[in-house]
Amino acid sequence: MGQSNFETHLKKKAKPVTQKRSLQITQRKKLRAPKVLHPKKMTENVPHENHLNETLLSANILQLKVFHACVYYRTRSLASKKLNMSPSAVTYNIHKLEGILGVLLFDREPRGYELTTSGEKIYQTVNEIFSTLQWNTYHDDADQITIEKINIVTTLPIGISVFPKVLKQFKDIFPKIQISIHTLSNLPDKKFKEADIIIWPIDQISSGFEAIHLKAYQSYLFASPEYIKKFGRLSSADLSKHPIIVTKVSGNTTFDTNWIAGFGKVLPENITEVNHSYMALKLCEAGVGIALYPPDLIHNSKLVKVMDEPVGKADVYLHCHKNVIRTQAIKALIDLIQKAI
Repeated sequence: MGQSNFETHLKKKAKPVTQKRSLQITQRKKLRAPKVLHPKKMTENVPHENHLNETLLSANILQLKVFHACVYYRTRSLASKKLNMSPSAVTYNIHKLEGILGVLLFDREPRGYELTTSGEKIYQTVNEIFSTLQWNTYHDDADQITIEKINIVTTLPIGISVFPKVLKQFKDIFPKIQISIHTLSNLPDKKFKEADIIIWPIDQISSGFEAIHLKAYQSYLFASPEYIKKFGRLSSADLSKHPIIVTKVSGNTTFDTNWIAGFGKVLPENITEVNHSYMALKLCEAGVGIALYPPDLIHNSKLVKVMDEPVGKADVYLHCHKNVIRTQAIKALIDLIQKAI
């Protein structure tokens, strides 16, 4: 009965085949031999909506339910558990559906399934059909999923500022959950996909993560008390004559990495480059030069502002993997981080 309703709905969405169009299709079939596409050779091109509806008629309900479940739960193991199927059966049905459609539906990432561009388009159609037919595919609450370990990636200054306040409170509530915190100077392109939470000055990472804005950090120029005593308060016009410590940042970021260009031509010999902002802070404390830093991330330091005006701003976001964002433990951790920051 369900398959019949499904086919009826798709046929209504599909364009009627006229006599002329039928002749054209027949002629094409005579000219082109059918091909079986290997998954690695499948295209990322999204099928035309009308062609997509016709092609989906070749799929069965089980294949579409498996696809829908993999999108919803984002992991094969959880989808197989909820569908009462083996993981291999889930993989088999996904491969069959990809073969019928001629596209890759998912990128198989370390953290689970991530929809491709084609997969997103097809999911919209399948989800619309499921909603129209009023199929309540899932009745569980995802916040009941058990988490044993939470992987967190952030910068060292943010990690030092936030997690001493947060972790004790979190462990009091969830003592059996293991926490792993990785502090990095640059966000890696691939390894982050193993993370559950990323706190970074970047507004988008990938479709597998949901972004939550945490805070806008204003940055100021700082120097050591000895440096200020020697040279006094400085204006922006004076900066090109002074040693400046610059943190080189690679990749996308919400921070203007070219801030030094606003102070005129600074001689190369006056610039000290580091790849970590915490190193810049320590060199500044030692009197090596002037450094840019958010005052909210400076702790137990006697550094003095060189100027009262902020030089830059960085918006910091918490990126949570969609596999776990609805769980009770992650909800509690995010709430604690938002309060601490």
